[in-house]
Amino acid sequence: MKLELVEKQYNFRFPEIFRNLWNDGMLDWNKGWNEPWTQERNWFTEIYPKIKDTPPLLLHTGGFDFQLLSEHEIIHYDFYEHWHPKHQFIPFAQTNAGDLFAFYKNIEIEGQHPIVLVWHDANRTEVLSKNFEDFIFRRMLERVANIEEDDIIDNFEGQIDLFQKKVLADLSTTKKYLNQEYIDILTEIFNRPFLTVETIISVKEMNSIFEKTIYFDQINIEFQHETEL
Repeated sequence: MKLELVEKQYNFRFPEIFRNLWNDGMLDWNKGWNEPWTQERNWFTEIYPKIKDTPPLLLHTGGFDFQLLSEHEIIHYDFYEHWHPKHQFIPFAQTNAGDLFAFYKNIEIEGQHPIVLVWHDANRTEVLSKNFEDFIFRRMLERVANIEEDDIIDNFEGQIDLFQKKVLADLSTTKKYLNQEYIDILTEIFNRPFLTVETIISVKEMNSIFEKTIYFDQINIEFQHETEL
């Protein structure tokens, strides 16, 4: 599907970084697979082995419950009826629980639309970043600051060095889309000794970096999406 069809559906033009990622196949976690999954043939057996070494966007650094939506899921996204139609969300990803990551069309900051997280089971929407590039940077840095021992065990065979290998693979395919400052920060942190989950980067250091890079006055604010603006 051409991105123009998605843009027509939502009357929205995606930013250049999103368009480049889309055109390069970096937003496709399924690699064109359209058949129903079965117990024997599923995403982990059919797709992941083919993309793990040259990962698409945020494959390992989006978070254990983060997944990009497919083309079909974006254009046919089923918005909840109780969400007020005045709030214009352009979906691109979701959590396993069904919370939505989206562009928020109602606000424009420096010519771009912020990224928000919309809870599906609560009347809460949080502003995450002022643009898509900042969102990528935030997710990648949060991944190494918020990693837990159970996550290493469940998703990386209990090997923290394997986790480091995966996040470096993500950075290798994503850095061409990021500005040099973000590349330098992520490169330095991702190449630190990954000895324990506590030694990579502290939340305090992460927040200090965010204050110097992606901070703006509306970051992390919340609003209710079930009511009118």
